[in-house]
Amino acid sequence: MIKRILVVLIGICAYAIAAQAQTITKSQEYSAFSTIEVGDTFNVSFKPSETGNYMAEWTVDTALENYVVVYVKNKTLYVDLDEREMNKNKEVRALYKGRNAPKPVLNVTIKVPTFQSLKLSENAVVDAMGTNFENNDFSLEVSGNAKVNNLTVNAKDAKVKVSKNGAVTMNLNANDLEISLANSANLNLNQDSRNLKIKAEDSAVLTLTGGSNAVVMETKNSAKLNLSGSASSIDLTSQDRSEVDATRFPVKDVTLKMKNSSKFMASVNANLSLDMDGATFEFSGNPDIKIVNLNKATVSHK
Repeated sequence: MIKRILVVLIGICAYAIAAQAQTITKSQEYSAFSTIEVGDTFNVSFKPSETGNYMAEWTVDTALENYVVVYVKNKTLYVDLDEREMNKNKEVRALYKGRNAPKPVLNVTIKVPTFQSLKLSENAVVDAMGTNFENNDFSLEVSGNAKVNNLTVNAKDAKVKVSKNGAVTMNLNANDLEISLANSANLNLNQDSRNLKIKAEDSAVLTLTGGSNAVVMETKNSAKLNLSGSASSIDLTSQDRSEVDATRFPVKDVTLKMKNSSKFMASVNANLSLDMDGATFEFSGNPDIKIVNLNKATVSHK
């Protein structure tokens, strides 16, 4: 019995070594898609399609070849790993489970002339290599532990939503831009927009650079925003220990509605409206000030 167990273990180890040493590359051309949805631990990169075709090329461990799922449905390209089927194979399951298990090779390169929507979940990673995609509309949704690096997008209207432990670094130009952050999301954004809306909650962190016309912000639950650039106006509603540092984001007009230990720091040049309850505001500049309400609030001028 012991010999049989040893033979099985040796066989599994030999399979694991062989599987780690080999990868396979496949490619496929697809009908046009406007949305890309990626899950699991895929590393994703983009390349512009010189021919105008839509293609995907993936390199994976040989052991995972039969469990990679890449297909187009309703103009959405799906890239994922069928873990349910994979776990039915004891040898494969043994290879990738455990404390010292190797990280699987799961790389996919997507070649497209353009796309409008990108959704990432689980541990997917996108490296866009600075590629510039021009769209009329664009949306990015990142959740789980997914990450986006170095994505550049020009759009008419754009939406960026990051939640859980998602992390995004990108450049984005848009007329109308909406940002939604929750949980422990982290967004590092270089942007140029006309109308900018920001909603941040929980422990989300936003580092934003660039110019806007009208900025509307809603922050709560310890969210932290750091802004640099400039804008014509800011309308801020904040509460629950959230903090916004806009000292390097000079603005003409500011309207504040703050409470519950929230904090805002800004440079204001023309008009300032204050409605504060238990909040802190620090500012520079010499604006005309309108006091709507000040209750247990701290306002200081630098």
